[in-house]
Amino acid sequence: MIGAGFMGQGLVNQIVHSVPGERMVAIFNRRVQKAVGAYQYSGLEPVVATTQNELDDAIRSGKPVVSEDPFLLCRSDQIDCLVDVTGAVEFGARVVLDAFQHGKPVVLMNAELDATIGPILQVYARKYNTILSACDGDQPGSRSTSGATSRVSA
Repeated sequence: MIGAGFMGQGLVNQIVHSVPGERMVAIFNRRVQKAVGAYQYSGLEPVVATTQNELDDAIRSGKPVVSEDPFLLCRSDQIDCLVDVTGAVEFGARVVLDAFQHGKPVVLMNAELDATIGPILQVYARKYNTILSACDGDQPGSRSTSGATSRVSA
């Protein structure tokens, strides 16, 4: 998961306690303590990763992991799908494009990014043969999307 604000914390809690077969394996936040707090809210104690090997090893061993580097999550072969809950347009676009380049489907809970360049991101998703999806989250609008399902989320 990219971002650990209010929506992110709720998403972690929902997946940890109510979604059998799916794990929230990693969280990026620019202030890593906020990502730690999102896991702790759900009763989990994460480890902090600063390198690709640390992140991937933690996931392989079943430990929740946090990082201050979003691109570690984009590039991890241990992560099946990314969820953007940041609300940041430029940053979100950079992360989503990097995820696509590494074959990752992305679910947007970032209405600002979707509204600004969502159709352009769809073009890139097709170019990299992956999926861009969205969910309603706490957004005022509602639309039907084809969901990206995964057993492992980050």
